Amino acid sequence: MALFNDWHPVAIADSLRCAYHGWSFGSAGKCIHVPAMPALGAHQLKARVRTFAMTQRHGLAWVCLGTAIREPAPIPEFENGALRKIWCGPYDVATSGPRIVENFLDMGHFSFVHEGIYRSYLKRLRLRYGVLTE
Repeated sequence: MALFNDWHPVAIADSLRCAYHGWSFGSAGKCIHVPAMPALGAHQLKARVRTFAMTQRHGLAWVCLGTAIREPAPIPEFENGALRKIWCGPYDVATSGPRIVENFLDMGHFSFVHEGIYRSYLKRLRLRYGVLTE
């Protein structure tokens, strides 16, 4: 239950749209547009969806599916103007969950596989880093 009572980042939008039927819902949960019935105005549509607590931080909308027990976690790096922020994904990848996790945890592959995006391969060779274990 603790997972429901915490904040999770989601995309920012004034409305949510069903990817299959295209129905759009406003921030109060009321259906505001049905592409299959374009002549109907929002006042004629009766469909509703459940709404959840939402707040905006760091360019993201954060939603809590339960009763919020705290504010969303601070991310001090977003306040640092010297740091570049890059929005990525989501990406569809034909692989298993463990393989995806391994890819994101394997720091040694970034400069080699993603040459020129993170650091050049030659600069990586000069990096010194260690792994701490408890």
